[in-house]
Amino acid sequence: MAMRKEVLRGGYIQADETTVMVQRPEEKKSRNHQAYLWQFGNPGGTVVFSFHLGRGGEAAETFLAGYKGILQIDGYAGYSAGAKHWRVREISTSAISRTPPTCATVIFVLTACFLC
Repeated sequence: MAMRKEVLRGGYIQADETTVMVQRPEEKKSRNHQAYLWQFGNPGGTVVFSFHLGRGGEAAETFLAGYKGILQIDGYAGYSAGAKHWRVREISTSAISRTPPTCATVIFVLTACFLC
């Protein structure tokens, strides 16, 4: 809980989620199931991992509740709904990684990084 508060105090959070395979004891079949490990962190600082069975936006909504600042994400819609609710300024890295960046995009991202 203390580490979550430390991350939320920062003005800039990078967030992402990735798949992990897990076994669920309540399942009679002994096969792996896909779950998600959500990462929330400050650049060069504290990082918190949160485990969830699903990829729904609830993980981000729960962790980022009350946060007001810049949120760098990959464009996954699970963050977008909450971003408007939290009054978070969203910087999508997909704008740079999937298409050639425009000068305006690069300047916006760099400005956001240095304003924190």
